[in-house]
Amino acid sequence: MRKYLEKYPKNRLMKIFYFFLLIEIIILYFSFSSSSYMSFFWPDFIYYEYIHNLSLQKNIFEVLSASNNFNSPTLIILNPYLNPLSFLNYNLKSLFDYKLYLAVLRFCELSIIILHVNYFIKKISIKEIVIIFFLYIIYLGTTRIFDHHSHINFPIMVFCFFHGLGLYFQKNNFLFFILLTIGNIWSYFLYPIYFIITCFAPLLFYYAYFFFKNDYKKIFLIFFANLIVAIPFILIALGTARLGVPDIFPEAQPHQNFTILKSKTFFILSVITMILAIKLIYEKKEYFFSFLFLFINFLTLAFGFLYKYKIDSWKMPHPEYFDASFQNIYIFIIFMIIYFSKKDLFTYSLLTVFFLGFCYSAYSFTNQYFNFNKLDPTKIIFANKNQTYQKKFFWEKIDEEYFFKKDLMNK
Repeated sequence: MRKYLEKYPKNRLMKIFYFFLLIEIIILYFSFSSSSYMSFFWPDFIYYEYIHNLSLQKNIFEVLSASNNFNSPTLIILNPYLNPLSFLNYNLKSLFDYKLYLAVLRFCELSIIILHVNYFIKKISIKEIVIIFFLYIIYLGTTRIFDHHSHINFPIMVFCFFHGLGLYFQKNNFLFFILLTIGNIWSYFLYPIYFIITCFAPLLFYYAYFFFKNDYKKIFLIFFANLIVAIPFILIALGTARLGVPDIFPEAQPHQNFTILKSKTFFILSVITMILAIKLIYEKKEYFFSFLFLFINFLTLAFGFLYKYKIDSWKMPHPEYFDASFQNIYIFIIFMIIYFSKKDLFTYSLLTVFFLGFCYSAYSFTNQYFNFNKLDPTKIIFANKNQTYQKKFFWEKIDEEYFFKKDLMNK
């Protein structure tokens, strides 16, 4: 296959890649409709939209507190003016508004993946971009749980962007530290109480990379840049019900486990990638990304089974939150494993599973797009058999006064 592609005229090959990229962009557009018609997250969306609008009336150091909470801790801290994406996310008026928000979100996430890929392969081409879009679409069905919530996804993107940018300037320790400090402080002040979700999983990658390089000075700089905001986060977290009275407020739910234990497609693709990683190690072609991917999947499976069978002992944020914070780095790692893999018959046979996953995602998004346009807006549709979750558009409004209004007015 590789020899055939090398003999194929380069200009024609580029046209083929650009054609596939166009197809992938169309598929991404089709995915917007299904992402805007969610069920379980609509109440959360309305809740955070109200807090977002209320937060616009305070300064950066004011907080919204709940006087009836355990030890009267902070209920929520949002700083919308530090989050430009939130102004596209909330106060929607139509489907177009939400599609515009999703388009910007997808662009940001893909840019972060490309930023990391470009550093490690030195020069990125249209072929690599097509593969990145290819993988992104495959995993889109399992990585869009917080698409509706820019106060969660934007801090993660800020954190990963500045740490990824720091890779390019690591020869200058001072500049490297400044970039990491900006990323930590900015992402922390966006949503302080969720900072552990923002930084925990991505930091595993950056620590692992510099440990692999035996660059302990960079590890120290990463640690210290993170410590600046980790200390105030710990002080805030100590007052939450999850740590203060976990027996009274057990928030863990079975459906919030790691994706590898919830999605058959995700599990199968993880197994295929693990086989490719083991093959790379056996062939002595690449070690860092291969061992890291195996280690990450070992951790998620181990803690996933702990969460599944000992859910009452879980005192951390839900596993699905850590999945969300690591999704872009995860896709980047899979890309690197495929990139370094020897393109033989065995590899191509394994990659066929990825192609089938892409076709399934493309069909699913396309089918949902055309069915979405046929929906009767006057008809009530439920997401489950018990008819307890009614499907809603994110731009729909509620007529009555918001039921948390009095609690949230305590600034």
